[in-house]
Amino acid sequence: MGLLHLTDAGSSFSPFVPFCLAAMLPFVGDSIFAVVTVIQSLVITVLFNAAAFVVGAAAAEATLSTTIAVLSGGLFVDVYAFARFVAIFMLGFTALSVILVSVHAANVTHKAKMYWYCTKYFFFAKDQPSKRPGGPPALAIGSAAPPGLFVGPGKPVTIKVFFIRHGESVWNSIFNKFGLGWPMRAITAVVDETMAFLRRPLHSVIIDSPLSARGRKQAKELAAFVRSDAGQKALPFDQTTSVVVCSNLRRAMETAIIGLEPRLAPNRERVIVDSCLQEGSRNADAQALATDAGVIPNYPLEGVPKPTAAIMTHLFDAKCHQGNKTMAATDPLNSVHKRIDEFARRIFGQARHGGPLRYATAASASSTLLPLSLVVVGHSLYFRNFFRATLPSTSEHISKTRKMQNCAVVSFDITFDPVTGVVISKEDTIRALHKGF
Repeated sequence: MGLLHLTDAGSSFSPFVPFCLAAMLPFVGDSIFAVVTVIQSLVITVLFNAAAFVVGAAAAEATLSTTIAVLSGGLFVDVYAFARFVAIFMLGFTALSVILVSVHAANVTHKAKMYWYCTKYFFFAKDQPSKRPGGPPALAIGSAAPPGLFVGPGKPVTIKVFFIRHGESVWNSIFNKFGLGWPMRAITAVVDETMAFLRRPLHSVIIDSPLSARGRKQAKELAAFVRSDAGQKALPFDQTTSVVVCSNLRRAMETAIIGLEPRLAPNRERVIVDSCLQEGSRNADAQALATDAGVIPNYPLEGVPKPTAAIMTHLFDAKCHQGNKTMAATDPLNSVHKRIDEFARRIFGQARHGGPLRYATAASASSTLLPLSLVVVGHSLYFRNFFRATLPSTSEHISKTRKMQNCAVVSFDITFDPVTGVVISKEDTIRALHKGF
């Protein structure tokens, strides 16, 4: 007897088969789609039983059999033939899943632990509290004068910052955008996630979600802008006075490698990976697969055909990477507000973890000077929270309420007052250089 059984056993439509499919999905892929399948099963069951109650079980069964026969082109003559086919398919699917899981047991165990951690984080973490701790949104980082840029007693220090949001991720394409193409994107993501679950411990389209096809196109469009006359005039290219830094999430790293290639490639400049820039969200896509401090694993990255330890070290500088964020009360980076505070300290040479941002000079590969400008590749919610923390509380600037577009470039001046220790973004200097909010 099926669930929600409202008619006689001989003619009721049972959701047993859809539930079997739903039960298998979390075993080999993403449980979100299993939940969707369960809901669909319940809806179909309720609708059919309601129809059976109104017009009679026989009429409802005949209608369903006719519909299945038409849709299958006569392959299934009635609902029972279709049910038998699905049952056989599910038995085969289950057997194949068991075999694959047995062969790739280590990968499956690793991924299962990651899914479990992401689930716990989603329900129990407080990565993005509604209000900054400690009262009003004034970002104070201390009162010590930053080395290299201190211009006199009590004089404020200003640095030019360029925020660049990453391109569209696979997560964005599935959960933030719908339309006619959504079913195919969802199916592709399920297949990719299933294969990654079984065979690739350092890859996922859900956890630490990479760029989608559209996101890769956006990153290439960003590179075209950077390469253009307008881009070369707007963005800093001198690596003796500026640095490029990005989040420890793959979509930001991919965007930096592809979108800033015109700056990075000529001088083989490395991108500094900073865990202080990790996105503020409880979703799985904001969890980093790079879990070890000071190490960027050899995981798949768009723009890096064959990632090896040597290549990753050549492309990225992991000195500011402290690993994945955690829920631990002792973790100094366990909320987006703490990460923003620490990144502001890093900008002005007062970081408590990982050291300041330095640029290399011709005379020294480890300069003690701080950059005059900073190119930051990161995330929309993080950037919005940064502006909320550093713009005056009376400001109504769009950056405090709207997200930056994918691969948008926004510049502004940020000032540190060594007397009060307060960091302020200058509202009148905020400029959308490419796309915008």
